[in-house]
Order: sequence, then structure tokens, then C-alpha cells
Amino acid sequence: NPKKEYLKGKKAFIFDMDGTLYLETSACDGALKISHRCYPSAEKRLCFEHITVMIQREVAVRLAEPPGSKEYGILSVLLQAWYDIEYLFTVGEQVFNPPPKVKSAVIRLVRNQTTKLDCDEQLFVKVVKASFGQRRKMLRNSLKSVFGDFGGAEHRFFTQRAEQLSVADFVELTQWVAENRR
Repeated sequence: NPKKEYLKGKKAFIFDMDGTLYLETSACDGALKISHRCYPSAEKRLCFEHITVMIQREVAVRLAEPPGSKEYGILSVLLQAWYDIEYLFTVGEQVFNPPPKVKSAVIRLVRNQTTKLDCDEQLFVKVVKASFGQRRKMLRNSLKSVFGDFGGAEHRFFTQRAEQLSVADFVELTQWVAENRR
């Protein structure tokens, strides 16, 4: 079966929390790291302008969801900071042999115009993770568990939940955290 032979030795990809896509395949002797940052390093890195992939439907929905939905989360924010993500279509179980117990989906990631966030990018990741760490809590409480109480200082986002903030809002919040953390 040529289809099985083509897939032999290839593995799935994993999104890391910094927005990096790892694609493990025998074709490149280990992990091929596809990153939003384009700079030379000892690792094999590619920077792609657009990519269309098929992944588990639940993951695809999370990646493509806009702020305000319950599926919007850490991966949504971290990847949407660098890519415009479009959910294209669902692929049913019946097209695979043997059929899996989950649906798949095809999504398209297109590199947006962001070359650098207007904040400390490592702190941005930490703020996003902390914000979603206690999902049903207001941001004041979620951030307090990681950064302390900011000496009583308040931000306008503190009365909102993480899933209500856009990428731009998280950049603004990260700038504020950088200025007000102790």
C-alpha cells in the first residue's frame, strides 16, 4: 500500500507553548523544529509563511477559536500572535482505514505581519499561561498566584477572564506586568 509506505516512520506534530511547531519524522533524523522566529541555530529550523495541516478536530477548534469562546486558550493565544488560523473543514472517521475514534480537521496557518511582539516575549508566554492557569477565575486572581499582588496596583483587565482577551490585550497586559511586578 503506497499510502502506508509514505506514512511509515512519520510522526505527528506538536505545538510547544512558545508557538513552535515540532514535526518529528524519520526524513530529517529526529525532530524538525518549525518556528515563528527565523534565525540560524544548531537546530534544524524552518520559518513558514503558510501551512495547511490535518489534526484532531478538538485541537483544530482550539487553535482557530477567537477570544470569547470556551475553547480559546493558551495555544490559541500563542499561535494567533504569529499566525492567522483558519478552520477549513472537518474530516470524518470513515475516510480512514481503520477508522479512528475521533474526527480530524484541516486548518490553515498563515504568517501574519508580526515580526516581534511589543513586549518581552518570554514574559508574554508566562502571562498567558498564568492567565489560563485558573480558567474560571478573574485575571486578578490568576496572575496573583504567579506574580503576587502587584502592590495593590490594578489593571482594567483584572475583572475579566483570560478567554475574553485578544492577543493585543495580552501584549498590553504583559507590558503592564513588566512595569508593575515586584
